[in-house]
Amino acid sequence: MKIKKFIYHLLEPSEIDVPHERLFNLFLVALIILNVIAEILETVEGIKNQYYYFFVVFEIFSVAVFTIEYVLRIWTITNDKIYSKPFTGRIKYFFSFFALVDLFSILPFYLVLFLPFDLRFLRLFRLIRIVRVLKLGRYSESLKKFGRVFKNKKEDLFVSLLVVLFLVVLSSSIIYIVENEAQPDKYSNIPDCIYWSFITLTTVGYGDMYPITPLGKLFTIVIAILGLGMIALPTAIISTGFNEELTKHRKKFCPHCGKEL
Repeated sequence: MKIKKFIYHLLEPSEIDVPHERLFNLFLVALIILNVIAEILETVEGIKNQYYYFFVVFEIFSVAVFTIEYVLRIWTITNDKIYSKPFTGRIKYFFSFFALVDLFSILPFYLVLFLPFDLRFLRLFRLIRIVRVLKLGRYSESLKKFGRVFKNKKEDLFVSLLVVLFLVVLSSSIIYIVENEAQPDKYSNIPDCIYWSFITLTTVGYGDMYPITPLGKLFTIVIAILGLGMIALPTAIISTGFNEELTKHRKKFCPHCGKEL
């Protein structure tokens, strides 16, 4: 079906610049951003009270657009080779990351209409609407690159996380041994010391827990220096991943005319 294929390409932006696809996706991006801004402004009591009806109308309009978009995606997704089978393909897509983001971005609106909620829980649940900002990943090639970088470097990032956790546990144990006798109220056990380790390794240092013994102060300096390295390690991994991704992207296009090879 030509209409089905047209809608699919309208919803799934390609690297080839097509004017009507670009305009439609710019509209969706703008609507997502405006939704996030509205969600933030609604937390200000004065603004919420003054523009209450505007927020309600805008929410209804946004949910209507996102609902239609979601239904059309489910209908047209069979144009994608990965989800080409009419039934199993749609089921597979339904549980994909972006499909779940689409669903959770509209679900709170309908649940609020049909199910009774405690008011405090309702306020918390409505904040889930802010996941609409994740939909931006579908419309931005740069964000897609960011996602691919994390996917390609997940093993390296996982190892760096393990190193950080090892240092946290090790430093917590050492600072407990060094400072417990001098400050039993603050460094009373290793779990309490884990908080100190995270704060020190990230070089934030709130000042609510700090060593007073000479050995403890010296150890804190060492941990703070190691913390700089721990922050630099994942940064270097992500930077390398971006360089690799940009190199791959450049190879796909002619450096002179910019056309895809």
